[in-house]
Amino acid sequence: MEIERSLGFDPTDREFEKLGYDVESRVPGTGKLRFIEVKGRVSGAATITVTNNEILYSLNKPDDFILAIVEFTGQDTHRTHYLRRPFQREPDFGDQRQLRLFRAALACRGSKLTSVARNLISHRARRNVRK
Repeated sequence: MEIERSLGFDPTDREFEKLGYDVESRVPGTGKLRFIEVKGRVSGAATITVTNNEILYSLNKPDDFILAIVEFTGQDTHRTHYLRRPFQREPDFGDQRQLRLFRAALACRGSKLTSVARNLISHRARRNVRK
């Protein structure tokens, strides 16, 4: 929420409403909304867990959905990584949860971050289909 405010947006916490995202952030002067799913992880962890609902929401609103990964780097310190268009396809029907690998994506910075995350997710999705 702090980061969104510092970027000039007007965020609202929606975490407990189970909408497929945690934060609804209004773009001032436009009425446009950004939908942010927040995931926390310890620095160095290889995976985060996302629900089917989160994946589906991101696919329904690809231009407005952001996956925010909060990486806890030490006691009381963290870095936040924003990933745009983090998912490329719908989850398999029977899956309850899907794990996605982000270690390489978090090692990158800037515009490269999204493309690396996309490649990792697409690779993992193809690998899961082959099983």
